[in-house]
Amino acid sequence: MKGIQTKYGLVVLSLLLLYSACSKDNGTPVGTPVIDSIQPKYTENGKDIYLYVKNLNSPGSENKVSVGGVEVNVSQMGAGILKTTVPPGTFTLDRLSAEVKLNSSGQTATAFVYSVLCPRILSFSPEKVSPGQILTIKGLNFVADKNKTEVFFERLAGSSITAEIIYIDAEKVQVKVPENAASGTLYMLIKLADGPSSVLVLLPDKKITVL
Repeated sequence: MKGIQTKYGLVVLSLLLLYSACSKDNGTPVGTPVIDSIQPKYTENGKDIYLYVKNLNSPGSENKVSVGGVEVNVSQMGAGILKTTVPPGTFTLDRLSAEVKLNSSGQTATAFVYSVLCPRILSFSPEKVSPGQILTIKGLNFVADKNKTEVFFERLAGSSITAEIIYIDAEKVQVKVPENAASGTLYMLIKLADGPSSVLVLLPDKKITVL
């Protein structure tokens, strides 16, 4: 993406580039550990989580894991499966995600786990839209404030374009598909509090088609 038209400025571009980088592992060297998924993805302080890891190089007792910067005990449950616990105080009302870092034989892999209170996109419809049409995004824990929420599409010119929000509540956002919108990734930005670290970037599981 060459540019992003958003009231949150350069921090949003940085977050999107981070999301893009985290979603691609094509450049990962063979044998480097990769956290393929964390289950459950949305959880609470004190709850167990399971890391599903590709290329786990060390026995369970030699793998080091931290959650939110706090080193935690870890046990190996099977080939490529590690079990650990989210430390108390990891999630707060202003901190709804935590980095999970794995060190295996001196190599590091990272992923994220999220509070059950974290906003998330469950679906959007229709999946094929035209400019001017109303798109409905459904999810959980949205911030029902147009001044703290932004939805945007990829643009035909190669940058991104913000959509007008028509309606918003905690579980549904409706936007008008902008002119010059292009098929690709649909993004939602939510500002939870002041400061760049409180801006969440939400992506649905599917890409949208603009006719």
